[in-house]
Amino acid sequence: QLLLLMTSHPTGTKPTPDKEYNAFRLAKFRFDKGASVLVKSEEGGKDFVAKVTRIFTDKTPTVFLEITWYYRPEDTKEGRQWYHGENELLSSNHKDTIPVSTVNAFCIVQSLDDYNRIQDPITMEDGHGKKLTPPMFFTRSSYNVKTKKTTPKLKGMCICKRPENPDKDMSMCDECQMWFHHECLTEEEVEEDTSGKWRCPKCKNSSKRASKRRKNK
Repeated sequence: QLLLLMTSHPTGTKPTPDKEYNAFRLAKFRFDKGASVLVKSEEGGKDFVAKVTRIFTDKTPTVFLEITWYYRPEDTKEGRQWYHGENELLSSNHKDTIPVSTVNAFCIVQSLDDYNRIQDPITMEDGHGKKLTPPMFFTRSSYNVKTKKTTPKLKGMCICKRPENPDKDMSMCDECQMWFHHECLTEEEVEEDTSGKWRCPKCKNSSKRASKRRKNK
């Protein structure tokens, strides 16, 4: 389960905002409100991922962040499924307040469509010539920590009726426009025809039957 990192004020109470900011700097990089960040794990495992929704200081010099957590599939009630991509996250309604010192690095969280469109890693510069290639994630679902439910229900496709996994090779049939996982097909079925188009087994068989009927007339 996702480790709670709610940080209390030195006096034992939740920090009370005094001044608010639109950005903060860490290791010479600027982090704006709305940015996605990696948060250090107290258990030494994978960094957690969160979205910064508020930046403030209280009466002390400590900078605090109000954040909303992203969940990895394995941190949800249903666990990681076959269709979950390696870099898939679920947005959530789980909010916390953490000190800026727990932030490890910047990261990028995109929609699945944007994630699929990007071919090369995104490189950022800190203004001092230092370049950074932030980890990239995508999200297409939301996890409610109170009800333990994930929404929306992902659309099934292919022969198997399972949702898309962006890490798995797929082809779209040029005839019926449906998508199919390569691992659900034979090597012969994955191959394109001589025209350079690809048709799924069902459409290929339909064309063969139609052609045979025409020859029999």
